[in-house]
Amino acid sequence: MPFLICQVSGLELCELIGVDSSPSPSGVSAVEAEWIPELLPQYCHPGAPLDSPPPWFSQSSGTIRCHRASTFYRVGWQLPAVEKEYPDDLERYKLFSRFLLEGQVCPELRKHSSHLLSNPSIMLKSWAKLQPRTEALLASLLSERVDSRDALLSVWKTEDKFLLSAYCQWLPEALHQEVAKSWPPL
Repeated sequence: MPFLICQVSGLELCELIGVDSSPSPSGVSAVEAEWIPELLPQYCHPGAPLDSPPPWFSQSSGTIRCHRASTFYRVGWQLPAVEKEYPDDLERYKLFSRFLLEGQVCPELRKHSSHLLSNPSIMLKSWAKLQPRTEALLASLLSERVDSRDALLSVWKTEDKFLLSAYCQWLPEALHQEVAKSWPPL
């Protein structure tokens, strides 16, 4: 049984599937509801990222992923949540900062995660802007629009010291030389 069966007037159906304006459909197909946001994104209105499961860094794509529910077309049918790239907003940069500090974006940085002066999760707190180190890292990422592994690697090709100063603000001064010697952490 299909999850969703819809019937619309012939004219609306013809607009939707892009055929001539004959009053009757030529066929009916069942589609899994999860496919609709992938197959017809122009007709879906995605909602905000869901809190559960929380957003994560995808090692395979190098991007921030999340689950989002959406509604379909003008009728507003609720579709099930599907995995999507996190929306392009300030929160995505904050999440990328957190995953970078945790060593998920660059595994070479993981060895320093136990020495961080603050927990990377503070990047997501409303009061994070009160800490100079959070602002420095976030401002650096925003200035170059770095919100994925590919974007970061692209910037490092032209500016190999990009993020070094901002990252060192998260570490004790005794580690700055060691980090600088192996920067960028590829």
